[in-house]
Amino acid sequence: MQSSVQRSGPTVRKVRVLLAVLASIANFHSAVAETGTWYPDDSFMQVNVACSRRYVCAPATDILHDPNSRVVTTSPALVWGVCSASDGPADSCNVCLTNPPASACEWHMEQR
Repeated sequence: MQSSVQRSGPTVRKVRVLLAVLASIANFHSAVAETGTWYPDDSFMQVNVACSRRYVCAPATDILHDPNSRVVTTSPALVWGVCSASDGPADSCNVCLTNPPASACEWHMEQR
């Protein structure tokens, strides 16, 4: 019995080229940085009427990945703000009013 499946020729070459292009796009996409979100730490440091708080960059949603890869993010940033007494005594600093860092928060996946 003779097989009618062609193992070479222009169609097979086109399929191989297409698969190679798709594989390279998948590898490129894993190296492209995605936009993340800055998250403030709960604790802050008071300096007179000013305060500082650390912000950590992370993906906006949970990322599921295999054990051989890891999420790499922008380094944490320290931001200065203003103390607020909020519901406490007038001379206290119960809330540190800050804005997220102006720098971009980005993340990408890397192989371990």
